[in-house]
Amino acid sequence: MTTLHETEKAMQNDVPIPSMEDALSPNELVAAAHSLGLRQVRAWVPDNTDKARTAGAKRTKRSRENAKLQGVKQVSVTLPTELHDQVKTLAARIRAGEPAAMVWADLASVQNPMSASTSLSPTPVKLLGWRRWLLRWLLPAELRAWIS
Repeated sequence: MTTLHETEKAMQNDVPIPSMEDALSPNELVAAAHSLGLRQVRAWVPDNTDKARTAGAKRTKRSRENAKLQGVKQVSVTLPTELHDQVKTLAARIRAGEPAAMVWADLASVQNPMSASTSLSPTPVKLLGWRRWLLRWLLPAELRAWIS
């Protein structure tokens, strides 16, 4: 084992710097790495740099935070176009503070524009799997009883 004194001496020795003529070509470098048992990989690493946010992004973030504090979350739902107005009315009235069951019952008295024989009256619905879980998670407590 070398002593600290010998190591310090070795560190002070000049190390020859290879010239450009001695440098390996990219193909030779790959071959040398392969011969050592290494393989070339490509990786994505976290980028921790803070990126400047636009005014619109800041406004959207504040709006979502305020909505979250009020217990409101946006949900995207695909519906027939005839039902869009009724769903928007339902959302607006519930957001205004009316109880969900009362709004639902009030809208149920209005005939469904798709058919004269059907209405929006809540009837027990038999759902399976993730659809049942999703509706139970999204609906207010008053309306969860209709999902079995």
